[in-house]
Amino acid sequence: MNTSYRGVVAAALVATMMAPAAVPGVAFALPDTGEASVAASSVFTENKTWSFDPNENDELKNTAPLEGSEGKYDGISIDATADKSKFAPRSDYGDTQVNAGTILSVVVGPSEKVATLSITLSGGSTTADASVGDAAPVSVESSNPTITVPASSTATTVKIEFTSEKSYLASMSLTFNEDSEQFPGTPTDIEPRDTSWDFTSTPDDDGGGIQKTTGEHDGLKIDASSSGAKFDLRGSDVQVNANTIVYIPVAADSDAAELVITENSTATFNVTDGDVTLEAVNGVYTIPAGSARYVKVEFTDMSYLKLISLDYISDTSTYPGAPDGVEAEDMTWNLAATEGTSLPDINGTRGDWSGLRIDASRGGKFSGRPGNGDTQVNSGTIVYVPLAAGDSATLRIEATGTVGTDLYVDGAKASFGRDITVDASRTARYIKLEFRLPEGGTGSTSTYLTGISLDYASDDEETSHIVTVGKDGNYQTISDALEHETSSLKDHLVLSIAPGDYYERVEVKQPGVIFQNADESGQQTVTIRASYYSGNTWDADNNYAPKDDYDLGTAECATVLVRASGTGFTAYGITFQNDYNVVDHAEEGKQTPAVAFDSKADKIVLRNCSFIGRQDTLYVEGAGNRVYAENCRIDGTVDFIFGDADAYFDKCTINMVAFPGRTSGYYTAPNTKKGYTGLVFNDCTLTADSSLKDVYLGRPWQTLCYYEGQHVDDDGHTIYEGFNAGLKHPSYANVSSATTFIGCTMPSNLSKEHWSPWMGRTEDGKDTHSISFISDVRFVESNCTYPGGNAEGPILPGKFDDTVTAASCYSAMLMDGAWNPKTIASSLPYDDSGAVWPGTEPTNPPVVVPPVGGGSTGTPETPDYEPTIEEGGSGKGTVAVSTEKPEAGDQVVISANPDAGQEVRNVLVTDADGNSVEVTVNEDGTYSFVQPEGAVTIEVVFGCDGGDLCVAHGYEDVNEAQWYHDAVDWAVENGVMTGYGNVSEPTFGPDDELTRAQMAAVLYNIAGKPDVGTPSSSEFTDLAGDGWYLDAVAWASENGIFMGYSDGSGAFGPDNPLTREQAAVVLMRCAEAMGVDTSARADLSTFPDGTDVDSWAQDALSWAVAEGVLRGAEHSDGSRTLDAKQAITRAQIAALMMRLSESQE
Repeated sequence: MNTSYRGVVAAALVATMMAPAAVPGVAFALPDTGEASVAASSVFTENKTWSFDPNENDELKNTAPLEGSEGKYDGISIDATADKSKFAPRSDYGDTQVNAGTILSVVVGPSEKVATLSITLSGGSTTADASVGDAAPVSVESSNPTITVPASSTATTVKIEFTSEKSYLASMSLTFNEDSEQFPGTPTDIEPRDTSWDFTSTPDDDGGGIQKTTGEHDGLKIDASSSGAKFDLRGSDVQVNANTIVYIPVAADSDAAELVITENSTATFNVTDGDVTLEAVNGVYTIPAGSARYVKVEFTDMSYLKLISLDYISDTSTYPGAPDGVEAEDMTWNLAATEGTSLPDINGTRGDWSGLRIDASRGGKFSGRPGNGDTQVNSGTIVYVPLAAGDSATLRIEATGTVGTDLYVDGAKASFGRDITVDASRTARYIKLEFRLPEGGTGSTSTYLTGISLDYASDDEETSHIVTVGKDGNYQTISDALEHETSSLKDHLVLSIAPGDYYERVEVKQPGVIFQNADESGQQTVTIRASYYSGNTWDADNNYAPKDDYDLGTAECATVLVRASGTGFTAYGITFQNDYNVVDHAEEGKQTPAVAFDSKADKIVLRNCSFIGRQDTLYVEGAGNRVYAENCRIDGTVDFIFGDADAYFDKCTINMVAFPGRTSGYYTAPNTKKGYTGLVFNDCTLTADSSLKDVYLGRPWQTLCYYEGQHVDDDGHTIYEGFNAGLKHPSYANVSSATTFIGCTMPSNLSKEHWSPWMGRTEDGKDTHSISFISDVRFVESNCTYPGGNAEGPILPGKFDDTVTAASCYSAMLMDGAWNPKTIASSLPYDDSGAVWPGTEPTNPPVVVPPVGGGSTGTPETPDYEPTIEEGGSGKGTVAVSTEKPEAGDQVVISANPDAGQEVRNVLVTDADGNSVEVTVNEDGTYSFVQPEGAVTIEVVFGCDGGDLCVAHGYEDVNEAQWYHDAVDWAVENGVMTGYGNVSEPTFGPDDELTRAQMAAVLYNIAGKPDVGTPSSSEFTDLAGDGWYLDAVAWASENGIFMGYSDGSGAFGPDNPLTREQAAVVLMRCAEAMGVDTSARADLSTFPDGTDVDSWAQDALSWAVAEGVLRGAEHSDGSRTLDAKQAITRAQIAALMMRLSESQE
């Protein structure tokens, strides 16, 4: 007797007397239950099992097949009168075949208990229409139907009409549930432990979900029996239609629980606990203490649920738990979304990232913003930071915007950008960071984090490693050194930079980086310079609208930009210069923001440095970030020291230079946040060009009074509409601009007011007014010297206060505790206290700039650069350029001429540093670019145009526009693979699964079809004696490249599909036989299905991925999977073979 696989089918088909329902796969209806119907079959009131194996039941064995007739079997009524219906027991297979149209009827009850009728198939699946009592029939498709029959005082007829062409029944059972009660009943065996139902990663329910019935999902009870109701898992969420009810189990507890429901939509639903309607407060439903029960969530609109979380107040052990393997080592979490940083996107759910545990299930959000350089954290979010046992630490949370959000650390209110002491713990634990709405606040607010750092008291050992930069150094450019070297706060990267001009825009993204002038005497200068600016232009949607490629905006245009991730940056003896407005665009009317140095990070030390610009020279960003500058020189004209960081300038020269058309200027423009110290100048000397009159110490940026709107009039004046000097503008509610001068020497041409409010024009458009909210401005002068005489009257918005001391400000900035920059500056990386560091004047280079690199201090000759031309791709063609040795700034025209049957796929130009150079496609079919400094490489990629000359053109099923085009061309042209079918209409079968015999033939073709003598089919048990593949299989087997199955069957499986992991094994064996180096390996864990690879294939797949032979299947979201057990197609194997060949060229 042949025995087939038997699978028990289990899809819940539920119906109640009050609300008939069903589950995917079967449909029910309650017909009349009168005497005629009951008489047709036996009435079952106890548990019963029917076997449909005729070998186990003589009654069934003796039952002739029913076709076009009715019959009975053990109390089941059988109606096979419909066309093509059939009920036929099969002794040879141990089951019964039931064709479409056949109806089985069973009469259940009466009974006070709910009953379950379950059908077991001997294999496959079935579709049917099932009816229970008077309920309307429900059509379902399922691999295991289970029908629930509600308790009833009368008999209930269950009819199952099969709609599948053929179904094979193994058995059917009727079970009365001893503890039956009305749906959803009472939850049992649940404890008051935090529970969440995360639908963002739940497998898609291809069966259509729960609809027209009741059901269950992971402990949730679902009532989708009403019209239109549905509960459908979609992979990334669950679709819940209107009229659906979700019952959430709540355990018995003496404390309340908190329920949060997160969705992708804005649907409405009602939450009730018994007869009480619950209302959400900040998205949280509080469920009172009580007995075990279900809370009812009834949806009135279609919703897409992401998460349901139930947190018991009494449960302190479940989430986030205790961290594992945490050591007392300083940690920094870079949240600045810089290049190369992978940030999370946790929205309305829980998730982990780099050891942090994030709970955003209560309407929160923790999401990186690459375009903004930060991570958005919404109110309601909780971040858990792991803390090692036995050591105290200092915690710091850096943010660029915190308006309307309160920070709580372990339940106590705390400040952003401030050191927070965390006491030691006996065991490892999580520090709880809560982002809350202010008391009484409503809605949602956002904070924009750039970093979280944890500094353990015991972990204070630091090291450094030095690399040289310059013409003869380890690197020729600063950017190249930063790109290839690593740095941290524990192991600093020190760049010893040779004197000279470095024409490059530099970004520092790693912590602990140190720039130092290689000339420790300070007599020769290191100048980093570029020419980028901000046009301050915005479109109608308030998006920045650059005027050209050099207009990067104020926040990005700096010559040297230290990202928020660059904590601990230090510079010694470096000149930072923005040439815009200094060397170029220096004429009257051209002045605009052009930053020389911008720091967005904390713990910045600048010693013996110069900063040269005109407007917005030195930008210090980030509330609570700390910058220490000693013996530095800062040049500018307007607002040239500005920002909201705490910056301390000690013994510096602040020099205001002239700019054509200007008669005055402003040294500072702080936008300090409330609670922070701002800009402090101690023992500094302020100078100003003699042509300037009435210069100002500063003006308050973003400390503005209320106004309803603004516009620019015909004369270019900004008009503030609805202006009210008595109110603060809500956008700047947290700004309190602060600048303090202590013991400084002031310029002789200081204005009599010393300070200036921010000026503008109100509705009249004529008179200039102060638009500053003066009460929030903190401008102070203490014990300063005034060569031009002191002010005779008040200096609003500033004031004199000689009680303010340098020590008090230094302490307020938290610079005299765990982080003391005075100590750092004198000890790292070398003691340069004896060096003389003169203030560096602006350098004026020749019109033709030298190549990028160090040591270029003289006037160089005009260089020319001969390009390197590469012709890539599977096709052929010629390439010519308009100028063989172009100079920097020349336009170079590329003529790419493909051969017949070829086309130009791509034209790429890269500079000497490997950076892409913009290429323009001209109307005449040529390409052009502007020659940069240094030689370039031009690569023109040719490829088949898919026309009549295309190798694969004759195959009617090959689409030349598909990804596999080149691979199929290669395979056919090199005789690796051929098509099949008749000569007049041949096909290649690119999407056909490749069989094991075909793979052997492919490899045999590549080997040149060597003679194998007279092959025999007896080597394997399943080879045909006249099989077309015998030579190929014999050769592959003899050379150990392709083996049969190792299950003892002796089979080769010539017609079985070859899987992707099998293909990798075969290709690796082939490569080894050819003498190819197969030592490369890749980490398969980077693929989400990397653990699904069989152990015997892991090594080969790792090699194939490392060599680029196998790249994984790409999905619409950009992710890739190995799909190791999927059958490989003919097009895919052509691509793999081509890549293997190319990797060895």
